[in-house]
Amino acid sequence: MRLIMHPSKKTFFLFVDDSGSPCPDKKQLVRNDGLDAFALGGFLIAESDVEHVKEQHKQFMISQSLECPDGSFKRHLHSTKIRCKKSHFEWLKCEKNAKSFYSGLNKLISELPIFAHACVIDRPGYSDRYGNSHDDKWQLCRSAYQILIERSVKFVRSVGGTKLIVYVEKTGRKEDKKIQGYHDVLRTQGMEFNVASSSAYSPILQEELSKLVTKNVKFQTKASRLMQLADIVLYPLIKGGYDKSYPPYIFLMDKKLIVDAHVEDINTMGVKYYCFSEPLKDKKPLKSGLSPAVPDDA
Repeated sequence: MRLIMHPSKKTFFLFVDDSGSPCPDKKQLVRNDGLDAFALGGFLIAESDVEHVKEQHKQFMISQSLECPDGSFKRHLHSTKIRCKKSHFEWLKCEKNAKSFYSGLNKLISELPIFAHACVIDRPGYSDRYGNSHDDKWQLCRSAYQILIERSVKFVRSVGGTKLIVYVEKTGRKEDKKIQGYHDVLRTQGMEFNVASSSAYSPILQEELSKLVTKNVKFQTKASRLMQLADIVLYPLIKGGYDKSYPPYIFLMDKKLIVDAHVEDINTMGVKYYCFSEPLKDKKPLKSGLSPAVPDDA
């Protein structure tokens, strides 16, 4: 069913967080969740809904004593720390605290007027397909960024939107410059993929990308309320590529918070799972001792 947006929802924001190493041949630490992926993603939101979401986030943070009434943060929401119950979220090891927190967080997320989106690349699958020699050590980031933006533009266009403004979590001067460079190429040259092999995905032409996507990427830190929420929703999208039975992924799908629930053609507009070959639950456990085990990471 085609999603009908209110006429006032013409400008959309895309909030983007990252997860994993963008280097195709960098050795991955053994993780408890077994994932070895790089992803860029978060969510799309209509500009007219942003202030409402900021207020929703603020009220939740105050209710959990993570923010003062004057708006100053005591802590930021961080997916890894929350899932692993570490650092300033160690108090979640108490069952009573965890129950209250997760109940409030689920309520917050379920009421958000967002469309979660991402490009998730399986790193071993990428190396198997393209080999281990890469001139650009950030190749995964470039590919993921172009795919995510192009698919986001398709979605915005499909609901009557006319402008997309991209927000990316600030990483560092060098890294942010690379992202802006990928953005510039996308707007001025279009998708950097083979036209013949990518035709099945109906790529948008450069002229339309340039028209809908604004010129400059806006970089924000975790002090951004919406960037914190992007961090929270990204991990379930990643995990869902390996295991569709993962409860948080099912939660987002059931609440129709993922773009896949609103598009007719998931293959060209939905969350992109790139270079995936087999589901995580069918993979053999990684042997211990190969490298330091680390908790779930996002």
